Amino acid sequence: MDLAVNTLIFVVDSALDVLPIVIFLFAFQWLVIGEGMPNGGKIIVGFLFVVVGLGLFLEGLEQSLFPLGRMMAEQLTHPEFLLDAVEHAVTEFTWRDFYWVYIFAATV
Repeated sequence: MDLAVNTLIFVVDSALDVLPIVIFLFAFQWLVIGEGMPNGGKIIVGFLFVVVGLGLFLEGLEQSLFPLGRMMAEQLTHPEFLLDAVEHAVTEFTWRDFYWVYIFAATV
């Protein structure tokens, strides 16, 4: 149930994100070109597919990739990991102690 609600939220958010593009395209077609949208029904169905696909894609990222990224960030910045990487005992970390984070960011 929770997955369905989250997916619906992502789909609605995607629709709100795509809505300005849809409005612009239809307004441009009507105001500048002066004609209605040819095959408007097919275009609207296509936009619906885009919105649903984008919502499902974002839900997939939220369920799989984002937790992995959070876990990696926590591990790379954990004091035990940093103390193993730093040869001297420190009580306060500087930005240089987080070089693994910079190496990871450069590879991404």
